[in-house]
Amino acid sequence: MKRLGKKSIVTLAIVLGAVCLGLVCAGLFLEFVKVPTGAMKNTILPGEKLVANRITGEINRGDIVIFNFFPDPRTRFVSRIIGLPGVTFFFQSKTKSVLINDKPVDEHRIFVEAQYDNDDVGALKTARDEGGSLWLVYYYNETYGES
Repeated sequence: MKRLGKKSIVTLAIVLGAVCLGLVCAGLFLEFVKVPTGAMKNTILPGEKLVANRITGEINRGDIVIFNFFPDPRTRFVSRIIGLPGVTFFFQSKTKSVLINDKPVDEHRIFVEAQYDNDDVGALKTARDEGGSLWLVYYYNETYGES
């Protein structure tokens, strides 16, 4: 049986040290989450795995965040930020539009077929795409299939 040389032992120690350091850093600074629901379809599908940065910084509109549900901190939510401190936002149900500080948000509106099966992990199917610009927003198309 061949003995390991001094060079091989040093190399193995460096590799093992780097792996251990990487695991410690990942445990301290990263969070690994499996998405349980389709609340953010088509952006994030159920079953997808996310890596989140645990270091908090400035949060902007449109950022995706992971947070604890207040009544049960074991429950994790994944959501997109729309409201920020100092602004008011309102959903106008008649026009299906979001207002921030009384101004409509420029949305890329996509109407999709309703999904009645909560266990369906597939992407939403587009029924009508009204276009728009910055924010992709999916709405269920209540009139899909009607003339």
